[in-house]
Amino acid sequence: MMLRNFIRVLSLATVALWLLLLPASKAKAQNVTLPPPESGSFSTAFDFIPDGRLVVFTGTEVRIQTQQNSSNFDLVGNLPPEFRGGSDPAFVVTGLGGSFFLLGTGAGGSQFPNQPFNGSIFVLPRTGGQAKSVTVIPFHAAADFRRPLEVFINRGEASFSRSAVERLDLNTKKVRTVIDNIPGASSGVGVDRQGNIYTGIGFDPNGARTGEIRRFSRTDINRAIKTQIPLNFDSDGVFVVKALSAGNLVFDQQGDLWVGGGDLAGGGQQGFIAEIDPQTGTVLRRIDPTDGNPDAGPTNFFQIAISKPFSCTIGAVNSSDPNRTFFQIDACQKKLPWNKTR
Repeated sequence: MMLRNFIRVLSLATVALWLLLLPASKAKAQNVTLPPPESGSFSTAFDFIPDGRLVVFTGTEVRIQTQQNSSNFDLVGNLPPEFRGGSDPAFVVTGLGGSFFLLGTGAGGSQFPNQPFNGSIFVLPRTGGQAKSVTVIPFHAAADFRRPLEVFINRGEASFSRSAVERLDLNTKKVRTVIDNIPGASSGVGVDRQGNIYTGIGFDPNGARTGEIRRFSRTDINRAIKTQIPLNFDSDGVFVVKALSAGNLVFDQQGDLWVGGGDLAGGGQQGFIAEIDPQTGTVLRRIDPTDGNPDAGPTNFFQIAISKPFSCTIGAVNSSDPNRTFFQIDACQKKLPWNKTR
């Protein structure tokens, strides 16, 4: 019995040491601040365009950076005027090829939870103008493209107890549920190079599963589309990792999964961005762009995006930062050794 207890204590100590030695890294702060949100909107959303500049959705307006490393953003388009103050930007996603932007109004800003403010999806051409409504998917949180006109959108419910992933066909405007019965609030959604779909639990009301991410194979997703029978989050998804709030999910050039967000409501993981090996679930790096220390400092909730699918440049903004300072991370830099000090 004494030997068994000793082994148990030794195992726990090993786990604690592993957590302390988990690689951390600093990001490069840019002398860039993003435009502020519109009145009645609570945040801004950003993405990259193919030439490396930023595009920002402020709630009503869409603005593009005049040049890289600049805090000047030119107006290129906007939502219909009646949506002013009625958008809480969930996302702006650059279409594959960069010819248009997909805009999500989130839960509706100051007009929450009324529709069409809550859940409206718009398309804005790269040439600008007024965005056109495509569909309404209430309580959506994130979107990612698999093909030029095929996009997957994570959406939730007012109770925060259930969410799902919808497939939007931008050609037909049809919306189909492909993953259902996610036991918690909406989170991120990401597509890897093989066409597999990743999504998770943004917030578990019971406090146990916030940040859980699962993978759904391309084959299973295609079958769900064909049969119109959604996959079940628990029984059909392959567990990958439990990280933060399973926020923005993006894949870099090396195939690693990057996770944003933070478990602010549940008091769990927060204050860093995680780089994950999606095959093993191993946490490769934890990065706090603000001070370089993912284990201390103020509460941070990071929004992230990648410069283009499967590239090396990750952009990050701390949603808690009133100055909206932009950070840049080299996702493909050599991994830090285990004994590297933070």
